[in-house]
Amino acid sequence: MDYKVHCFNGKAHMIQVDIGRGTASHYRNWYYTDWTRCPFKWIAD
Repeated sequence: MDYKVHCFNGKAHMIQVDIGRGTASHYRNWYYTDWTRCPFKWIAD
């Protein structure tokens, strides 16, 4: 798993979690800083 914390003006706002990067089964989840899942999905083209 690969974790990235997205910060704006020095404050964390979103957490990106990539699972299976570099594989055919790669997917990405987004969370708010309280680990509540965000209501959208990332789809790779």
